[in-house]
Parts: sequence; C-alpha cells; structure tokens
Amino acid sequence: MSSTTRPTPDGSSLRQTLAVLTAAAEDLGFVQSSEGDLGRLLRLLVASRPGGSFLELGTGVGYGAAWLLDGMDADSRLVSVELEDDLQRIARATFDDDPRVEWVLGDGSEWLREAVARPERFDVVFADTWPGKYHDRDLAMELVKPHGWFVLDDLYPQPGWPDGHQANVDRLIADMQSVDGWRTEFLPWGSGLMLCVRD
Repeated sequence: MSSTTRPTPDGSSLRQTLAVLTAAAEDLGFVQSSEGDLGRLLRLLVASRPGGSFLELGTGVGYGAAWLLDGMDADSRLVSVELEDDLQRIARATFDDDPRVEWVLGDGSEWLREAVARPERFDVVFADTWPGKYHDRDLAMELVKPHGWFVLDDLYPQPGWPDGHQANVDRLIADMQSVDGWRTEFLPWGSGLMLCVRD
C-alpha cells in the first residue's frame, strides 16, 4: 500500500477487509460481489489518476469500493450509489470514516438523471448494477471524462441472474462494440469484463 493511500479504517490489510466483506455478503446471501481480478484492474485504473474522481454504480457490500479506495490517493474522490440499504450499510460501516467517499442511497437511474445536469465528470465509472449498465447507460457514459474509463463486469453467467438475462448481456456486448467516440474491448477473464475508454 502506497504512502498516499489511506489504510482501511481498522488498520487491517486489504485482504482482511475483503474477508470481512465476503463473510458479510455470505450472511446476507448476497452472491454478486465483484471478484478479485476485476478489483485489481479497478485499483490500477484509479491509481493512474491521482486526484481523480470516480463513480461506482452498485455499492453492494463494498467489495468493489475496497479495491477502488486501496488504489486512490488522498486527494481522490469516490461516489458510490446503491439502492439497497441492507447492502450499503455494510460498506458504510467499514469505510464511513474515509472522507474520500460519498455514499448515495437511492435509485441509480434517478441519481444519473440528476448527475448529468451537474458539471462533475469522472475519470472512471464502474457500472455494476442495472442502472448505468442495462438501462440509462447513455447517462452513465456521459459522466465519463475525455480519455476516462467505463468498466462493466459480470458478462459471463452469474449466480442470481434472472431468467432470460443472457439476451440482455448479449445485446449489451454488441451495443458496446459499436459506440461512436469510444474504444472498447471485451476481456474474456474473471467474470467477463468490458473495458471502454472515451476518445
């Protein structure tokens, strides 16, 4: 961990924090936490943007936020949006004394519609929930700065997918490979990732 990165709130290592979050997710029966390969990628992306602004759509229990915060320097800022309080409260309890984080509890689509009207734009947008990924994706992508990153995960079959969801995933991948003003790559590892950079 670099000297400019804030340690986890209780002084434990990232690995210990992830273990605590994993146990909390298991207690809730939550099976959609971000996996380690994606976390390492997110940590690298945010570390490359010192003093950056980052957006996570879908806090879950905070697994993705743990990786993002571990890569961020002291001057960076993370906004994390989640609909379900029983999930996000675990992340807030783990990281809430970290001044770099703004927790948003509410509907992601509503937040996106309000956010695009404000001037703030983000160096990395990680879309890990339906708003910003399967609907209102255009709003989420509008929030990415020029040369910023838009990251999508869980493009391989996952536990908890609703019936018929594969068709949504296939449409998403096809749509993202032909978006004007973006360079996109499907990465066939981990949970199945799409990495997109804005021109």
